[in-house]
Amino acid sequence: MEEKEELISFSVDAGIINRLGKELIGRAETGVSELIKNSYDADASLVSLNFIDSNYTGGQLIIEDDGLGMTKEELIKGFMTLSSTSKVHNPISLKYNRRKAGKKGIGRFATQFLGEKLTIITQTEESDLAMKVVIEWNHYEIDKELSSVTNKIDYIPKERVCGTTLIIDSLRHAWSVAQIKRVFRYVSDLLQPDLLSKDSQDLNIASQGDDTFLVECYRTENGLKSMIVDINKVLYEKALATIEGNIGNDGIGIVRVNSSSFGIKDSEISVLSDKDVPYDDLRNVHFKLYYFIYDRPDYYKNGINRLELNSIEELSTLQSGIRVYRNGFRVLPYGEVGDDWLGLDRKRTRIEIELEDSNITFNIPYTNKNFFGFVEIVDNSGEFFEETASREGLIENSALSDLKNFLRKSVIAGVRRIAPFVYTEKTKREQQRADKKSLKEKLEGLQSKIEEFAKDKGGGDDIGDYSENGGDESEAKPDVKSLFDDIESEIGDILDELAMLRILATLGLTIGEFTHEIIQFPIFFNSKIKSLILRETDGDKINNLNQILDKVNHLDTYTTYFNLAVSRNADRELEVIDLQRVVRLFIESTSWDFDHEGILIETNGEKYGLYTVPMHPSEWHSILLNLYTNSKKALRRARPVNKRIKIILGIDEDNLFLEFLDNGDGIPPENKDLIFQPFFTTATSNSSSNNEYIVGSGLGLKIIRDIITDYKGDIFVASNNDEGYSTCIRIEIPRATNEQILRYED
Repeated sequence: MEEKEELISFSVDAGIINRLGKELIGRAETGVSELIKNSYDADASLVSLNFIDSNYTGGQLIIEDDGLGMTKEELIKGFMTLSSTSKVHNPISLKYNRRKAGKKGIGRFATQFLGEKLTIITQTEESDLAMKVVIEWNHYEIDKELSSVTNKIDYIPKERVCGTTLIIDSLRHAWSVAQIKRVFRYVSDLLQPDLLSKDSQDLNIASQGDDTFLVECYRTENGLKSMIVDINKVLYEKALATIEGNIGNDGIGIVRVNSSSFGIKDSEISVLSDKDVPYDDLRNVHFKLYYFIYDRPDYYKNGINRLELNSIEELSTLQSGIRVYRNGFRVLPYGEVGDDWLGLDRKRTRIEIELEDSNITFNIPYTNKNFFGFVEIVDNSGEFFEETASREGLIENSALSDLKNFLRKSVIAGVRRIAPFVYTEKTKREQQRADKKSLKEKLEGLQSKIEEFAKDKGGGDDIGDYSENGGDESEAKPDVKSLFDDIESEIGDILDELAMLRILATLGLTIGEFTHEIIQFPIFFNSKIKSLILRETDGDKINNLNQILDKVNHLDTYTTYFNLAVSRNADRELEVIDLQRVVRLFIESTSWDFDHEGILIETNGEKYGLYTVPMHPSEWHSILLNLYTNSKKALRRARPVNKRIKIILGIDEDNLFLEFLDNGDGIPPENKDLIFQPFFTTATSNSSSNNEYIVGSGLGLKIIRDIITDYKGDIFVASNNDEGYSTCIRIEIPRATNEQILRYED
């Protein structure tokens, strides 16, 4: 009896979905990035992420793009087919000719890792309706045939011309603001920052320079939607040095070092493997690193200041390290904080350099914290570098081992090229510190010499010259001694002023650091308080919350104004100042305080063409704030029925003028000249707090006078021609020339 041929085939258990989702996707960043990649492949120009009520598990994530959308066939054979090959057969996108990111066809199961339920809404430009599919991931249970779990396609009105929306409900994890920011930082860095090679340009691989692709991230809590903003990376361009390199066609590594601060330009260094043989498996590998040394702004000759350097150091705790991009897309976890994949943090930072005729060993930092950079790998066929199935890292092989070796040696070679310049700057700084005398020390030394000269010689040899011209020597000595006494007294005043200026400078630095740190808090408080108000039903509590919100807005007003002043102070460039604009900004920034103090602020209307000679922008912040502080104290003392301040702007021949008026308690005639002298103040040591004593130190108007007179201007207490006002401080400042204005407008 002839045996009947039996055929069998693989079947798939529905539980595989759990493995492809929750067990295969390693972390939230990877899951979200896989979905962003799908939008990129679909020729989206904008992708929007919105985490809704995600503080606790069970929230919602909506990912919306304006890509081409999916047809019914693409939905079934692409999205709904395990390990589909559509991207293998069609590796280039239709609209933007992008090289597609995905190949394995499992990225969509990131939605299963993220939440329990997925709703897909998609439409193409040609379709009349949109398709909607709801997938309940919990229906994919073990011991159930995969094909037995079905999902219905519904046809609904189109939401927009084309594009796809993924709604992920019942999120499996809570998402704090910090976690959302971390994911957005990763998504923002998903695309390679720049194209470093001709191969990457020819293949049109993904890069952040592609302005046809933008990702936005939002967080919605209690109906309030706020945008998650990425950290500005423009400061990278102010690096102490850049180190970049690649593997040549001969397999030999080439490292180039550039530093405008140290005058290093395209200094090339050859790098071979540990066995001094070429890196044969590392074709099409390029890298670029931005190198920083913190706490040393004097090393930088490219305009960076201490506040900017501090900001970059803060950024390094979140984003420093050397990242890997394969075919334009980032590969985790390389370059994540704490991932020391090149072993830089484990190495000693002492380095040996040749300086003149000797070898010197000294410490120079080159840990992950000192670098912001990335590696470009172009390996479209996956011959040498292939991601693991979990998309977490590259498969360990000889090529990856060579890559680590090349980059490690390149970092050391680059730092060794920079090291002699750092050593020279370090030595110079230490010598200057040893030689440098403070201004106080110089004045005290001069004072000591004057005292010694006056005591021992009583006027010195020059008295003889005085006698020869008919003077009496006995009269000359007291005159010279009196002169020395006057000089000594002046030096004492200067030393007192320096001591107070040092206190004020320290206070200024503290304010700068404080405003830099606190600037983000009012936005957070505002959002939280508004959400509480929306949920509250008790009228008294709502009123209290509104009062708190009012105070938060006041804080926001001041921090914004001070942050602007501090940031402008970091810039050393002088520029023509539009006086009208400066006053308008001052009034807008302090409007809450006017309301809070019950002060009516008015001006003499819009004036145009009020351009001062080139000045420092932050100087006007100080001038106006100081004048306002003085007026506010005068108004508090006088307690008029209606508190009023008026600012008058105008032109008087070759000068501009600003008059600051108030109806406070006025300035007694005998004090009109004294108020601009150092340490003259109406505040006393019996003030209610030390803070008031500092504010009333008697240096504010003196400093304003110094600023104004440095620019050939004048400041004085003017006669008051405006009825109802008791005090008028008038500032006169030279107008800008036409040439200066033209340079400003250019």
